[in-house]
Amino acid sequence: MDGALAVKLKSLLRSAHEDGWGGWRMDQRLYRKVRLDRATSKEKDWLTGQEARDMLVSAHTLELWTTGAMALMIYCGLRHEEAKQLSWARIDVDPVKHAPCAAMISLPPHSTKERRLKYVPVPKEVMALMPDEGIGRVFPGLTNYYVTKHLKLACEHAGIGKHITPHCLRHTAAHIFDDAGVSMPKIQKLLGHASITTTQRYLQRSGKDMAEEVAGVASSLFT
Repeated sequence: MDGALAVKLKSLLRSAHEDGWGGWRMDQRLYRKVRLDRATSKEKDWLTGQEARDMLVSAHTLELWTTGAMALMIYCGLRHEEAKQLSWARIDVDPVKHAPCAAMISLPPHSTKERRLKYVPVPKEVMALMPDEGIGRVFPGLTNYYVTKHLKLACEHAGIGKHITPHCLRHTAAHIFDDAGVSMPKIQKLLGHASITTTQRYLQRSGKDMAEEVAGVASSLFT
């Protein structure tokens, strides 16, 4: 099977499992049967800094309700599942306390892949793309299907011809921060990679330490 076709088929079957179609949910063993060859499975596309900005501007123009979630994945390194589970109670909006960022997200251990407390600074440019503050989840109904669909719409509107999936946004985050000169340990910290082993106190301090870099990257791309 053609590599690109296999990737799209696997993504489609994964959506059927995660999101369900008409009340029916596919067994995950079916999409796992779609095997990608080693070269294809390692190929991950991403957006450049300018493409990410253009995509988000298009998403905002199209009034796509997933725009804020996509911005969090790109500029804050959140996983799709972390954005999906994010509640307003976990976002501390205080531009003075968290300067130069506008807010700080605290993700509880059970909501992160690494199963430990995680602090993520949120730039003011990203907060501006978030929905109006409420109660409960920030993005109710955020599924892989909707993010993939809206990514496609926004990329097409921005004239970007790449096949971008929700997970590609984490690769985008890594490349954007790397291009901006942010150190590898801080990028690993932002993305929550398991190779970083620290205490809860270091997590709190690291979140504050990264605020300047996160705010600087977002500010340079949105101006």
